[in-house]
Amino acid sequence: MTDREKLKAKIRALREMTSTRGCTEDEAMAAAAKAAELMREYGVSDVELETESKHG
Repeated sequence: MTDREKLKAKIRALREMTSTRGCTEDEAMAAAAKAAELMREYGVSDVELETESKHG
């Protein structure tokens, strides 16, 4: 797994941290903010994340 793949896996995991999955609202908001920050910093798009999660 490349560093970029690891980064995208981390972003996906952060995006999955929701209140419906057991996180508090504060935790979910912090995870969403961190995911957005990493996406901006490393130029990862929603399309890139979605495409790769569908294809494997």
